[in-house]
Amino acid sequence: MLRWSERTCAKREPRPALVARTTITGCAIATLLLITDGVGAREWTTTQAEVLAVVEAYTEASHRRDLDAYLSYWHTEFLGWHNGDPAPTNKEQRRRGLQRYFAATKSLGYELEPLGVQVLAGGDAAIVHYVLRNVLESHNGERVRGVSHWTDYLVRENGRWLLLSDHGGAQPAVDSGSD
Repeated sequence: MLRWSERTCAKREPRPALVARTTITGCAIATLLLITDGVGAREWTTTQAEVLAVVEAYTEASHRRDLDAYLSYWHTEFLGWHNGDPAPTNKEQRRRGLQRYFAATKSLGYELEPLGVQVLAGGDAAIVHYVLRNVLESHNGERVRGVSHWTDYLVRENGRWLLLSDHGGAQPAVDSGSD
């Protein structure tokens, strides 16, 4: 769930008037959007719910480290760009990377937070934006909490939703500014 913090917008160093007005206006707009958007209470259409069920299913398969089940949701023409890669990768390239990743880590849990689903092309394409929070354990027993932001593009072929492209990955830790 998105949360707005007064501190984010209120604790600012003195700035020139134009920058200060822009900051105040931006904070007011962000607050208004978060109050009126209702992200946490959103009701999805039937098609949006179908798409989210697929995203949740392949996320669960990834959590179980079931590579074949995970990739069964991927289109044969998949091409996506993970934040850590220098260029987009296809399904086979991603398979090789995932084999190494799954062998090196164990997923202890996750939470998927959908932020938006847009259905396009007469109901046969969809864009999904979401945040994925997880806890992983490395081969040496170290536990790591992660947050990743994703945008997935799915298409419906023969009545089945498939992941055609994605972009995202782990987000770097951000200093909260607390003293």
